[in-house]
Amino acid sequence: MQPQVLSQQQNNINALISALSQKGLKNVVISPGSRNAPLVMAFQRHSSIKCYSVVDERSAGFVALGMAKKLQEPVALLCTSGSAVLNYYPAISEAYYMQVPLIVISADRPADLLDRWDGQAIHQFEVFKPHIRSSFNTPDNSDFAQFQTFFDLGAKAYSNSISTIQGPVHINVPLKEPLYANAEDVFEYPVFELPSSVIPSQNTDLPVMDDNFFVNFSKILVLNGAANSSLDCNSILNKIKDRKAVVILSDIISGKHSESSFQNWESIVLNSNDEQKSELLPDLLITTGKMILSKSLKNLLKKSKIKAHWHIAENGYCADTFYSNPSIFKISDQDFFERFEEHLPEQLNQDYFNAWNKLSELHKIKSEGLNVNDYNEFNLLVKFLKALPSEKLNLNISNSMSIRLAAYNMHCLDAQWNIYSNRGVSGIDGCTSTAMGMALLDSSPNFLITGDLAFLYDVNAFFINEKPQNFKVLIMNNQGGGIFKNIEGPSKMKESDPYLYTPHLFNAKHIASHYNINYISADNQEQFDKGLKEFIQSQDLCFFEVFSDSNHNTEFFNQYKQIQL
Repeated sequence: MQPQVLSQQQNNINALISALSQKGLKNVVISPGSRNAPLVMAFQRHSSIKCYSVVDERSAGFVALGMAKKLQEPVALLCTSGSAVLNYYPAISEAYYMQVPLIVISADRPADLLDRWDGQAIHQFEVFKPHIRSSFNTPDNSDFAQFQTFFDLGAKAYSNSISTIQGPVHINVPLKEPLYANAEDVFEYPVFELPSSVIPSQNTDLPVMDDNFFVNFSKILVLNGAANSSLDCNSILNKIKDRKAVVILSDIISGKHSESSFQNWESIVLNSNDEQKSELLPDLLITTGKMILSKSLKNLLKKSKIKAHWHIAENGYCADTFYSNPSIFKISDQDFFERFEEHLPEQLNQDYFNAWNKLSELHKIKSEGLNVNDYNEFNLLVKFLKALPSEKLNLNISNSMSIRLAAYNMHCLDAQWNIYSNRGVSGIDGCTSTAMGMALLDSSPNFLITGDLAFLYDVNAFFINEKPQNFKVLIMNNQGGGIFKNIEGPSKMKESDPYLYTPHLFNAKHIASHYNINYISADNQEQFDKGLKEFIQSQDLCFFEVFSDSNHNTEFFNQYKQIQL
């Protein structure tokens, strides 16, 4: 089956990679090492797999995450043994909670070297156990022909990553020396029959939705959490929205952001008083997707006594965010909303919709009192969003203030945009690398909105040879963790500066020079207007760093938060 010149170890590795390829793997992100050499050769020499080299394993993990989110299919990671493996953990935890398929492959030392003070030898098998869908450890592969065993393991790992609940899987591969015995040889890849996949059964039985149903549930709220975009589903939601009876709220990364009944719903919940909030509560809550950004709405729903909560999830999973004991329906969003829309009566009670609409219109009027020409990051972000082209593009938004400011201004978001953010764990680590991963695989325009700390924390995203030229980064630099000036708790702590809010004088100019990237900056309105036009029109990878005063940003945002409806 294999040329005899190849070692038994290499033959087995080739069988593993053969299975991954046959199952559909097309992309692998590799970080340099030595112990992983047999795996590197097997991946690189396979004609159907594209390899990317990213030096920093933490960044590499998020680059692969971005690729997998964009492709909606598994992407592999490969690293050497030791601490390199542990650097994948932030991306793995994000993939676990966002249900993104990653295939993490780590080279390892032989088991007999563990705990003997041998270099780069740590306990790698099941090291990610709380945040991984499946863990595999390949058997000793140096002495025996185990093509079928390795092939089946690779096929199973791939299948597990895309099973009912998608997510990361880990394949740990102990390797013995010599590692480079086949460096000059021609590789072949064994082929076996792939094991059959089991299709999970679907529970699509919904309650009878007759006229009486809509009398009992006259206050219906559809809340769409983080998910991938679906144009067909959005079309059905739009029909429901036009009836002006059912209230639809869509998270900024739900893939349904254009299908909200009220684009300023985040602000409505933020600025309404307790009495108004009680009017906004539904008696039937219908949720889709995963987590939502709005802490105000989460807190409101947690405290409420909803008559019924339905969660629509084709994989049958719900995290019960609101402690509401939801009924879970295993059906796609599109299928559910098509059936739901068919059952809507001609005449529906619009009181609930009107209550939301009244506050929405009131907020629009009250917010007009704010100075839209004031130079602060809130207004600058609005102008930036309005300047982006109305066409298909990918917009990544980093965590902390960037995603929150964008959410308060969803009216500026185009329906054609795909919007992403790492909200599974909500860390600032890897935001840039995730966007980089998407840009590497998608020729559409790719933009990232990020804060200074999130950007500086992840500069190794650019430590890659194949930098995509369709990637542009807006850096909102307020010289510190500005979010901690905008929430109440940290202001009461005398230690908040510098341990929460982190003042600094760093900027991205020298980073841009180091990586040979175009750089534009602005610290006043005139420079911003000029720089924004140049930034949008740029045909190359580019940074646009916008400086603003953190205290003044907080002043303006406090005015926004204090709008009374």
